[in-house]
Amino acid sequence: MLLQKLINSLEINLMQVEMMELGHWWNYHNISSLFIRLYYVPAGEAFITLGNQNFHLKPNSLFIIPAFSRHSYQCPKYMKLCSIHMTCNCQGCIDLFSLRKFTLLLEGRGNEEQLFLRLMELNPNRKLPTYDPKNPGYSRYHRQSEYPFPDESIEDIMETQAIMRMLLVPFVKTMKVVPETSSINTERVIKVLEYIETNLHAPIDLKSLSEIVGVHPTYLSDMFSRELGIRPIAFLNKKRVERSQLLLLTTHKSYKAIARECGFNNTSYFHRTFKKITDMTPRQYQKQLIQ
Repeated sequence: MLLQKLINSLEINLMQVEMMELGHWWNYHNISSLFIRLYYVPAGEAFITLGNQNFHLKPNSLFIIPAFSRHSYQCPKYMKLCSIHMTCNCQGCIDLFSLRKFTLLLEGRGNEEQLFLRLMELNPNRKLPTYDPKNPGYSRYHRQSEYPFPDESIEDIMETQAIMRMLLVPFVKTMKVVPETSSINTERVIKVLEYIETNLHAPIDLKSLSEIVGVHPTYLSDMFSRELGIRPIAFLNKKRVERSQLLLLTTHKSYKAIARECGFNNTSYFHRTFKKITDMTPRQYQKQLIQ
């Protein structure tokens, strides 16, 4: 019920689409993106490490890397890669792929390369200035990326959105199914998600979240966990850390200022939470981005 409610408001922001010829030089480590990467492999192979999981990309592989996921990749010899960088938000602010566990590596259905080629025809100017994620031009491109471009036609935008949805369907189909809950509880969870996403800077605890939807804190925590597999405060901290990752990449603000802007009441707690979720300190995260 929750996914059905949210999927109707899905907004896809296409930042990049192109077909690349890669070689052994495509070898980068500890990459953390602010966006979702969607890959399709027509030919060749590569290896991607995502967290503690290793993936072998082969011909006809369809692979997705969620936003803010630290990963490394290596191409031993050659790979032809169809690549998309994008965001997928529901209700304007809720990342679709943060709501459920799903399968990251799938076998293609046979029409992916044609879909990518059509996307490239519709969006010929959405190409990376560099393939090196540590190059300043790489992150600058994504910070400045605009969607849609002012001169894009309505029909091109609609067709682009339709193709993007077709490419995402196989992943959405693998999302973990949870026991159906009442519509009122679904609305409560959505309301809490929206509040968290738009008030990360504010003081929030379980009691204040439960008051927003008019239920007992324990009831809210159990209901939220049933739907999303994570407790509300753990979800809140994850989102605060993701916001801090964005600020660490795109601003020159101090750790104290970033902590305050992301709702952490002191820098020490910010550092502890950041390391718990990302397995590195904010300083280490920032340093690896520019190495």
